[in-house]
Amino acid sequence: MYMKDRRIELDLTQSEVAKRAGISLRQYQRIESGKDTMFSVYARIAKVLDISLEQLT
Repeated sequence: MYMKDRRIELDLTQSEVAKRAGISLRQYQRIESGKDTMFSVYARIAKVLDISLEQLT
């Protein structure tokens, strides 16, 4: 998934992305692993990673 690659490219931890997106670490981990499809937080994560929504998938 591009989300993980981009996070690593930006040298961010899962915890840092979650905090900046205003979600729990556990929720971010589920989203990054593809186990959570809550679209409502995808826009916040895309903003933190500076990518489009389409690039998250």
